[in-house]
Amino acid sequence: MIILADDLTGANDTAVQYKNCGASSIVSVGMPDSESISRFAGYDVISVNTDSRAMPSAKAYDAVYEACRFFNKNGAAAPYKKIDSVMRGNPGAELDAVMDSFESDFAFVCPAYPENGRIVKSGILYAGDDKIDAVKTVAEDMKRTVHSVPLEIVREGAAAVGKYMLDEASKSGASVFVLDACSENDLKSIYDTALAFPEKYVLCGSAGLARFDALRFTEKKKNPLKDGVTLVISGSRNKKTRMQFQKLCDYVHTRCIVADTKTIKYGGESKVLNDCFEKAAHRIAAGDTTLLVVLSSLFEDFTIVLKDSDENYREADVLSRTLGKLAARIYEAFPLRAIVSCGGDTTLRLCNALGAFGIEPVCEIVPGTPLGILVGGKADSLPIITKSGGFGDDSVLTECVDFLLKYTNHDEWRHT
Repeated sequence: MIILADDLTGANDTAVQYKNCGASSIVSVGMPDSESISRFAGYDVISVNTDSRAMPSAKAYDAVYEACRFFNKNGAAAPYKKIDSVMRGNPGAELDAVMDSFESDFAFVCPAYPENGRIVKSGILYAGDDKIDAVKTVAEDMKRTVHSVPLEIVREGAAAVGKYMLDEASKSGASVFVLDACSENDLKSIYDTALAFPEKYVLCGSAGLARFDALRFTEKKKNPLKDGVTLVISGSRNKKTRMQFQKLCDYVHTRCIVADTKTIKYGGESKVLNDCFEKAAHRIAAGDTTLLVVLSSLFEDFTIVLKDSDENYREADVLSRTLGKLAARIYEAFPLRAIVSCGGDTTLRLCNALGAFGIEPVCEIVPGTPLGILVGGKADSLPIITKSGGFGDDSVLTECVDFLLKYTNHDEWRHT
């Protein structure tokens, strides 16, 4: 089975839903090709990062279409299309690409993730203080007609939802349906509809909807942790991440190592790398077992933007590459027990710097925050927890670090 996501943390938080249910799963840091695909042989689920969120919509379409063509040629069924839970990137264009490549007649779209505070009602996605018109956002770059399915229909059950979709398709020509969901039971109703649906379709949504598709697998054992330093690193600017780091600082009795954003942006990457590495070395020498590394821009005001400017994306890439290099340098110098990485760009560049080509999901610490192990490269088998910047309450990073501390010497990782 294939999952296609537009960034690395999304690929990981979806793949772990299948791992939780026992599927052998791996996250591909980048798109496999004919030479590298053999690395993934034997896995039930391959979750692929197309790294297309920052691309223009036409380029994102091409990237996803080519990914689908590759997997289609190798005998795969239509993938689960993971979209961002606040609809960033190119959800419509990428879904068009999947439907075109696999000649799908319909698509079920639901970005709701109730356990992470994302719900869809009357076609509007609510994510904390943010409200996004999910129907409009999906339809913007699609050539297909998009229609909503209201909550009252979803709650009537699978037969009612299926009839509503087919009737609307006959009336308006709609083939892509954005479905309301405010609870786990709503997501189950949507998935049950898909299972019984008579036409060829694509499932498209967050990790929340994927969880129900994952239930067809059986439970398997997980792997033990080792001793060492835990590196918690973030390139996110989300205000939720700021609060999470502040709480974590109090919990582990340390301060963040702050990488100066402006210095990096204006050519001072080497200076920042040296300064941060020196501070990390001093902290470890003083007995710290948890290192917290953030960008100075974490402490500045930030608002979610569905489609950022090219200049901002380029700056973000420079910053995330610097954090990736710093993480690799710390790994080479000190024994690491695990990495906790916040933000998809940061996680991708960290994997690149360590030479990892994949992440094998193991379990979920809290919803949307999976624990996995790196596959390939110098840090092969190193545990890594990944988290989207906006996910989780104020205590999520504390829970991650506490999990790693609590289960260091246990035979299995498990969620309690």
